[in-house]
Amino acid sequence: MNEKFPHRRDVLRGALSAAGALLLPNQAQAKGGEELRTFLSDLRLVSEEMRSDRIRRDLAEGYENVIRRILVENTIQLPPVQALRNSPLNPERLFRYPLLVGSAPPRKGETQSRLSIVGAGTPQRQVYDLAEAVNGRLAHGNATPIASQMVITAGHVRPALERAPEVTMLSAANTDLAVAFIAGQTFAAENMVALPSAMRDTDVHGQFVVIPGIDPDATAAHRGMYKAYNGLAFQMTPAMTEDLITIDPNIAEDVHMMKWASESLCLIIPKGEGEPYERRSSTPRGAGMSGSPVFMLNNGEYVFVGVLWGVSNFLYKGKSYSLAFFSGPDTINSVTRSFINDSRKLKQP
Repeated sequence: MNEKFPHRRDVLRGALSAAGALLLPNQAQAKGGEELRTFLSDLRLVSEEMRSDRIRRDLAEGYENVIRRILVENTIQLPPVQALRNSPLNPERLFRYPLLVGSAPPRKGETQSRLSIVGAGTPQRQVYDLAEAVNGRLAHGNATPIASQMVITAGHVRPALERAPEVTMLSAANTDLAVAFIAGQTFAAENMVALPSAMRDTDVHGQFVVIPGIDPDATAAHRGMYKAYNGLAFQMTPAMTEDLITIDPNIAEDVHMMKWASESLCLIIPKGEGEPYERRSSTPRGAGMSGSPVFMLNNGEYVFVGVLWGVSNFLYKGKSYSLAFFSGPDTINSVTRSFINDSRKLKQP
């Protein structure tokens, strides 16, 4: 059990700075450059530490206090958007990818549900209207185009889409991941993501990720409709899953969730996003973010590496923290390879 780790970040920063080892992009010299330089310095150090054999071993061995301490004390956040306006690290650049999707109830005189999709550039009022029309957060979710007529999303978003007649849903057994084929839809190439076919979950562990999504509630900080979670991603281990998630073994959905979590990646998200909207509600504040894309910072650019499927809470030293779980490259590549390469499956509902 490692008890010295919490104090090592400053020591490492000083050592690397003295060695001239910090590599910063040119954008760090722009307005807000000092905040960006500090962020990149911290990120390099913490990311290298998180990817070390020692930390991976600590997470795998299951010491409860070590797991929670590593998660909390390695939380690192982007500088304010104002300091990133001219930087490729600006998370607002990613808002062109997520779509808010749902099956709106039939209008008066209609017999079938209607597919509703809103995305970048949609007026705020229209986004709110969709959220209200499909009965709030439990009936809508996010999705991301991966082809001109295809989106990827969380598996439990399926009920919000499959009632629309133009949608064909394909869900993968033993995952919370789904692909939707939408007849008559054409997504622009600049709004599509490239599948992470050359990556593995191990490549994402210890790296900085951003999760942009459309979720029009009181905590949507960007133009009242977008959220952007960001931080270091952690590859889950069985020990982490046992420590961070409590389930009822008699409830099949809980058992499935436990398995999904053990094969996922996670990160700390803003406080309260894993907590209910209302005192009597069981729906967490981040529920509308389900299906949002996950992007990893790689050589100064964001690349698509995952799909958000769940949020939860855990305690450390008497404080509550929110955690997001996402399917990483291993799951995405396995599922999409099966769906896309097998033409017979594309014809099945």
